[in-house]
Amino acid sequence: MRRSPALLIALSVATAAGLTACGPADPGTEATSSAVAAAAEAPALPEPINIVTAPPETATPSATPSSAPPAAPSSARPSASSPAAGAKASASAAPKAGGAAAPAANPTSFGYSATADSPAAVAAALKQAKADGRNVLLDFGASWCGNCKALDKVLGDAKVQGALNSSYHFVQIDIGDHSTTNFNLLRTYDSQGSYKMPVLIVVTPDGKVRTDTNTGALPALTASGFTGFLKQWAA
Repeated sequence: MRRSPALLIALSVATAAGLTACGPADPGTEATSSAVAAAAEAPALPEPINIVTAPPETATPSATPSSAPPAAPSSARPSASSPAAGAKASASAAPKAGGAAAPAANPTSFGYSATADSPAAVAAALKQAKADGRNVLLDFGASWCGNCKALDKVLGDAKVQGALNSSYHFVQIDIGDHSTTNFNLLRTYDSQGSYKMPVLIVVTPDGKVRTDTNTGALPALTASGFTGFLKQWAA
């Protein structure tokens, strides 16, 4: 039976469409699928150091790295020595037999308080440092920072506690909520615009910076690594 030209044209179009639909997959699609599969099998990267950017300055800090931080304003938040404020200032110690004050103990629980009067806590630590000759260790961080949480865990180690209590007054300052007051306090010792948390700064009794991990290296967040850091900068 003879087929009409119109029928032959229709069959040709249908055959071409069938070949297109059943042909090989687009190479670009195969490459994309392979890339997705490779990414899924790749090992997870270690957690990066948290970096926060300081808010715009509302006032130029009055102190320099070689001077004590500014005094707390009269309208400051609750005192850092108040339990409700999550105080970080060192507790007073009983006098020794010879009449001199014994070294004050640092806190045994750690964390960052958004309501603490951090300038007052730092001023109190520097005052105690001038009296007993110990350095001041400032820890600027945030409760949501993974590395800060790791440091808090290390601070509970007995060896770390011994090294900390023998040579330092320790103050933790919250910069996780972008408090302008606390960032201005940080700028007193480090004028960088962004900070790798935690920022650990060792300050001498006369207010001079001995070391700053934001411009140097953060110690290993292990008991031995952090104890080595404390002993290195104690003198």
